[in-house]
Amino acid sequence: MGVGTSLKHEIVVKADTTDDTSAAVTNASSTSTTNTSSTTQTNTNSTDTTTSKDSSPSTAPTVATKDATTTTVQSTPVSQASSTVVAPLASAPSTVTTTASTPVTTTATLPVSTTSALTPVTATTASDSTPVAPTAPVTAPAATTVTQPTTQAPASSVASTANDFLWDTDDTNLTASVTGINGDYTEVNIPSTVNLNSKNYNVTSVGSNAFVGNTNITSVTINDGLQTIGDGAFAYIPNLTTVDMSKNTTLTTIGNDAFTSSKVSTVDIPSSVTSIGDDAFAYNSNLSTVNLDPSLTTIGKEAFADDTKLTTLTLPSSVQTIGDSAFTSDTGITEVNFGSNSQLKTIGDNAFAYNVSLNDITLPDSLASVGDGAFLSDIGLGSVKLGSGLTSVGNNAFLYDNKLTDLDLSNATSLTTIGSGAFEYAGVTGKLSFPDSLTSVGEQAFAGDNITGVTFGKNLQTIGNTAFAFNNISGAVEFPATTTNIGSEAFLGNQISTLKLDGSQTKVQDSAFKYNRITSVSAPEFTISGVPATDQVATIFTDPAHNVISDLFDLNADGFTEENLNVNDLTNGVTYSYVNGIGTFNIPTGTNSFTFNWNMTNGYSGQYNVVLNNPDIKAVDSQVMAGSDWNPQDNFVSAQLQNGDKLNLNDLTVSVVDSSNKVIDTVDTSTPGTYKVTYSYGNDSTTVTVAVMKKDGTYNIIGSSDSDYSGVSQTPDYSKYAVELSDGTTYTLQSGDLVVAGDDSKDAGTYMVTLSQQGIDNISKLPQSNLYNWSGNIDDTATYTINKANVTITADSVSKYAGETDPALTATFTGPATLLNHDDLQYTVERVAGDDVGEYPISISYNANPNYNVTVVNGTFEVLPSKSSLAGSDYTMYIGDPAPTVSDFKASATDENGNPEAVILDLSKADYSKAGDYEVGLSTADGQKKTVVLHVLSKNDSGGGTTTTPTDPSKPTTPSKPEPPVDPDEPSTPTEPDDPEPENPDVPAEPEEPSQPDKPTTPIIPELPNGSTDSSDQNNVTVQKPSKPINQGTSENEVQKKSQSIINGDSGNTAKVLPAKASAGNIVVLSSSQQVALPSMQASKSQASWEYPAQSGRLPQTGSSNGMLTCLAGIVIAVLGLLGIDIKKRKI
Repeated sequence: MGVGTSLKHEIVVKADTTDDTSAAVTNASSTSTTNTSSTTQTNTNSTDTTTSKDSSPSTAPTVATKDATTTTVQSTPVSQASSTVVAPLASAPSTVTTTASTPVTTTATLPVSTTSALTPVTATTASDSTPVAPTAPVTAPAATTVTQPTTQAPASSVASTANDFLWDTDDTNLTASVTGINGDYTEVNIPSTVNLNSKNYNVTSVGSNAFVGNTNITSVTINDGLQTIGDGAFAYIPNLTTVDMSKNTTLTTIGNDAFTSSKVSTVDIPSSVTSIGDDAFAYNSNLSTVNLDPSLTTIGKEAFADDTKLTTLTLPSSVQTIGDSAFTSDTGITEVNFGSNSQLKTIGDNAFAYNVSLNDITLPDSLASVGDGAFLSDIGLGSVKLGSGLTSVGNNAFLYDNKLTDLDLSNATSLTTIGSGAFEYAGVTGKLSFPDSLTSVGEQAFAGDNITGVTFGKNLQTIGNTAFAFNNISGAVEFPATTTNIGSEAFLGNQISTLKLDGSQTKVQDSAFKYNRITSVSAPEFTISGVPATDQVATIFTDPAHNVISDLFDLNADGFTEENLNVNDLTNGVTYSYVNGIGTFNIPTGTNSFTFNWNMTNGYSGQYNVVLNNPDIKAVDSQVMAGSDWNPQDNFVSAQLQNGDKLNLNDLTVSVVDSSNKVIDTVDTSTPGTYKVTYSYGNDSTTVTVAVMKKDGTYNIIGSSDSDYSGVSQTPDYSKYAVELSDGTTYTLQSGDLVVAGDDSKDAGTYMVTLSQQGIDNISKLPQSNLYNWSGNIDDTATYTINKANVTITADSVSKYAGETDPALTATFTGPATLLNHDDLQYTVERVAGDDVGEYPISISYNANPNYNVTVVNGTFEVLPSKSSLAGSDYTMYIGDPAPTVSDFKASATDENGNPEAVILDLSKADYSKAGDYEVGLSTADGQKKTVVLHVLSKNDSGGGTTTTPTDPSKPTTPSKPEPPVDPDEPSTPTEPDDPEPENPDVPAEPEEPSQPDKPTTPIIPELPNGSTDSSDQNNVTVQKPSKPINQGTSENEVQKKSQSIINGDSGNTAKVLPAKASAGNIVVLSSSQQVALPSMQASKSQASWEYPAQSGRLPQTGSSNGMLTCLAGIVIAVLGLLGIDIKKRKI
């Protein structure tokens, strides 16, 4: 592409500075014209955009000035680390004017050395393209110019003048954009204005990827007037340490990746900036200070991600949106401050995730939503206060913030939704009072915390599965009448003693209150799913006087009371009786304590520990979840001296032994088992049991894979799946960990995927398996699909020659290699019947099989016209002659392709020593057969050689009665008969052996009716029989019969030379010794019939049939006629 062929193609232009002047002097020169086509493009490395929205490619004849230098500057690819440097020019400037498809003229000028004022010569380019009329007013496209100095700047210098950069210019608005650098500069100082080709331009932008990957630049200064820094403008500059924007008051936009992956330590964002793009300052490992001024409204995704040296972040009040992961993994940040009148609305997903040094955060009242994982794994975060405008906390927002002991909800009066895992394992401690606005608490929202009590507002609707599992919630929990669902294991593993359900529409899911201390229930009407409150563990300190069931329970659960409890497994001799509607414990004297188990039909059961001696040190048994925290205070109730003075836990001695009675420092919650904890003071002591139980954990297989049917059992590709564990970790599957559930995975279909025993064993070996009893999630959606095999059955096209047996019909099966010999897909190949020459479709039919997608390609069966032939003639020989050969019979043959083929001669039926006619077989290897006759003559017989096999004579017709003898009229010209369809003659009877004749004179061969003669064989004279003139009195049927008689037989159509030794009576011997057989004549049924040997054709006759002489005269005349003698005009 030539220079100046498009509006936005880079052109090397003269870069004038305030110190450079040039004179415009006209220099005449000759010109030549060429055609140049181009596509309008901008000189950017990241996008392909046109100069104007309405500009379009144009093709224009360009007039090039002689001696003018044209140089093309190659654009730099986005991924390159440095700009392309173009050699300087040393010739006069030339101006190129290009007319675009919209009628606007733009100009670009090539620079020259400023040491001499040379004459610019202008070449004008006229557009020959058709302008496209825009649908809206069109702004004239800007001229694009790119500057290139004539001399390279030295290294380690400052790029600050127009000549040091490449430019895009907009002549309409007189603005310029820096698109690259021209030289190995270390410092970049973007000027506010430049003079290019005697025009002043305001520098308003740095183009996308303008300096991307430049390894020389160490500092950048952005001066006033610059409004936009494009995407990737200063990206991946590894030595960039300083960015100075202090003099700029006009910058509004910093593009995506603008300064990503540099070593800038301090950034002062001008007060005019409104948005910082995605990844703009990401991965700047030296960035420690960012000053954001009050016009900023948007911080893009990952804008400051992984800037690990940032310590304090102050966000101006103007900021409304913090993008996803904007400050993620900034591990040095300890404090985030929001402006006093903050307008912040949204904190994006993972915005402050993995900021492990962040201590405390107070969210502004303007904030409406906290995104998923926004503060994930901020393990140093100790307190969070939610603002009054907050409506939702996203999933996992504060997950694993295990030091978050203080969660302040007091101002969160608009909070409606707390997402799944929002505060899971966050260490939230104390009692939580939720606002009336709260309607939904997500799954595992507060699981694994240290919450001691909860109070719900009056609009609560749903609590998700395991939402408050494994906390220390004790006392009473009350649910408002609006509550519709309490999820599975929602309060699993707490110390709740009293449960109140105020509504009638509440559904309590399976295990919702399992492992608690519930002995009091007020729930007049509710529904349950599964067994919601099993494995309760209760303890009471009382005396033997309190021995009735109602002293231990207070139940009103959907019509059931404590009187409906089943009590069993009592200890220490205590019995239980139910008399007159009262359940009573019968306690032997001196009993200090006893235990019993209870259950109720609605899924409520547990164990009760009744302490009767009211000890001075009171402690209770407990069940704790593996991995949770435990301290002696959890089981301690109270202690006092005999005089009634209270004792604190610190006054007591606490000792712990494990299940093997080994003394240990504390209950090891990482190792499930039973621990004995003894509280003692002086001689008094109380021992309780702490059961460390594994948590009920679930694993969920995710993923899917597929394969094609192969005819054998298949297994899923384990690399396409993973196992998500309920503790938030993921298990990477190994080969053999997965199996297909249910049926054998051979046939096409979709199968559920489960863990194999190997997979289950591998999960049980994980470190966290010490804390969990794993079970599969019933909602697993992992699938394995076996697709139908795509197979093609192509009928093989075949052919045969007419008369041959059909070849076998076959087909080609195309599909997976494992199916090539598989027999579960049966198919049949057949063709349309027919043996005539032509094409017949070959089709495929197959049995329906759900494992295949079958494509059938039909074929063609072609019956070809056969070119096979076998010819041969009879042959005559004499006794004693050599045995005849194939050539004697003039035998020849061709195969079906028309190629010559050998003829096999069979003389097995011939006897060369005896005169007679013998059948001789001619045959070929491909099955053709023909029979000819061998005539064997005695030595005294004449003839020999090849003869024509005589045809059977036709039975002569009865001659009509002749008229009285008169001179006959000239016979009328006979009509030409139709060519008869020849028939194969029957083999004639053996003729009488003729006598050796004298050599006859060659007769004149009469002209055939069609005007031709045949002289190919002088020993075989054939006369085409003319039709007899039709008697006017003969009926049409008789004519047709006679004509048919003539057509159907050959014997009445030829006159043949007979041997000299012929029977007398019907033979005429001519003067030339040639003999002619007279025809047989047959009269009609009403006339006498004279029969003549039917060895010759019927000749024209005259005369009457009433007298012998008349007949003889007619015969003689006919013979003479054959010899061409006209008795009327000639004498013999």
